[in-house]
Amino acid sequence: MSLFSNNINGSRESVLFFPQMKPESKLIELTEEEKTIYDHLKKAHPILLGELKSTVALSNKKWDKGMKGLSKKDLIKVHVEGEKKTVKLNT
Repeated sequence: MSLFSNNINGSRESVLFFPQMKPESKLIELTEEEKTIYDHLKKAHPILLGELKSTVALSNKKWDKGMKGLSKKDLIKVHVEGEKKTVKLNT
């Protein structure tokens, strides 16, 4: 714990710094399915949804689980324009 004192124009202000209050940078943990999809997206994005799905070659269940996980973690966004579905990384 640190205490800083500031004496400007005759007034005193004290500020306490607590190391516990420092915001933590949180690492996002990805499942194997999410890593596979994310790695393919890093190489080529935006990409059509069907193209991405055929490239990663996951089963339907693993594909759904991976895409939902990445969406919940706010790492990807699926844009729909008519019948065209495009997947983009959130930056």
